[in-house]
Formats: sequence, C-alpha cells, structure tokens
Amino acid sequence: MLHLSKLKQLLSQNSLLDFVQAGEKSHLKNRTLNHSIDVSRLAIPISGNHQMYIELNGQACLCDVKPGTMVWMPEGSWNSPTWDQPVETLTLIFDNKSLRLNLMTKEKGQKETILNSIVWNPLPSSGLSELMELIMNSEKKVLRHLLQAFVYMIVELPKPVIHQGKAYQTWKGIHDYIMENASEEITRSSIAKLFQINPGHVSHLYHEFSDQGFADSLNLFRLKISKELLRNSNLTISQIANLSGFESANYFARLFKSEFGLPPSLWTRE
Repeated sequence: MLHLSKLKQLLSQNSLLDFVQAGEKSHLKNRTLNHSIDVSRLAIPISGNHQMYIELNGQACLCDVKPGTMVWMPEGSWNSPTWDQPVETLTLIFDNKSLRLNLMTKEKGQKETILNSIVWNPLPSSGLSELMELIMNSEKKVLRHLLQAFVYMIVELPKPVIHQGKAYQTWKGIHDYIMENASEEITRSSIAKLFQINPGHVSHLYHEFSDQGFADSLNLFRLKISKELLRNSNLTISQIANLSGFESANYFARLFKSEFGLPPSLWTRE
C-alpha cells in the first residue's frame, strides 16, 4: 500500500519551495538519453535525490531534484531518471481516463526500484489534468502556492474502491513500470523478480487483463521511444534501436515496419 504521510508532512510544513518545468515539446537533437512522456506528470521527491535528465531551454540538463522541489513534465516532453542515488519520490500521472500515484523507492545498494501505486479509474473528479495545466500557466509568484494546494487536494482524495482485485493491481503496476522504464533492460524474469511473482504469472496477467502479451506491450513502448528519436535526432538506426531497448537493430527494423508500415530508414523522411 502506498503511504502518503511523509508527503503530507511536507505539505503541512509549507516545504514545497520550488518547481522545475520540462520543455513542453522535445526539440533535442542527438540526445543520448530518452524517455518519452505520453501523459503529463508531476514528480515530487519525498526523501533523497531524484536525479534526472530533463530538457530545459532546448538543452539536456542533469537536475538534482530533492525534497522541496517539484518537477512538472507536460505531455510531449521527456525525462530520464538516473536512479543512481537513494530516493523516495511520488509521481502524479494524468491521462484522459485515470489518475495514478506512483511511489518509487530506490534504497542504497539496491539494483531495482520498488513501485507502489494507487489508481483512480475513472477519475474521482473531472478536469484534474486541465486544472493542472491552468496552474502551471499562472503567475510565478502564486504558482508554488497553487501547486501545493493542488497536491494536497490529490493526496486527500478518498482512496479508490478496488473492484478488479489484487491480480489486476499487480498487472497495472507491471504495465506502469514498463511504460516508465521501457528503454532499460527488462525481461519477463526481471519483472517477475521485481513484483515477487513467477514468470509464468506475468504472462497469465497479460492474458487476463490486456489484449497484448507482455513482450508485445514492452515492444510497443520501445517503438514509441524509437519514433521520438527518429523524429528528433540524427542518430543511426543501430543507435536508436539500442537506446530504445532493442538488442538487435535488425529485429527492431522488422518490428517497426510491421507496426508502422515503413522501415525506420524511410519513416524518417516521411
């Protein structure tokens, strides 16, 4: 279960002092790190250092994001957390149908991050994403106060009633994890270890709750990353395949053509 007591303490102490906003649309060329964002997100470190690359003023910048700072990443932007340092961070993820709160924890000496989630689906209140956009466009002198009030409203929302059961929540957690980390080295076995289930159960969950298998879902997220790299960089096809999470450029090219109807080398000229 996701515990929000530390975040509530930050809010009650009026300790959210600063914010950073990633570029709304990525325009980076030849970037070596890529994590495309299809939905808007707000990252709030609770403890430690949530170190990440984000785009600021057209440049890839490495930011140390510590408690007291929030990072707003609008749809169409990108970021790449390093996960090199111990951190506990809460991410609010907005899309058209749901609101998710992901608590990611990386402890010292730990190889993997630990994910816990709360999912409101459907949204408990309409227009949350639009409200967030309005807040981010407000005057800077009141922005921090509006953000703090907005986050406090979110954490005080009644917890969602879980109708789908533990199996669905496990699948949803896996789905969110691979969406956020698709370019990393991910296998069925590594996911099974992270979520403390057996590999066969990973496949069973995708058969039960998705119209795609685990491998197909992972590849689709990776193909989305590759499209952003093709659009915004001058990297070679082999480099793009590698940065998107594919071990083989030939395998990547076959999947790309099967999904989008053109090989990646021709798609870039479309």
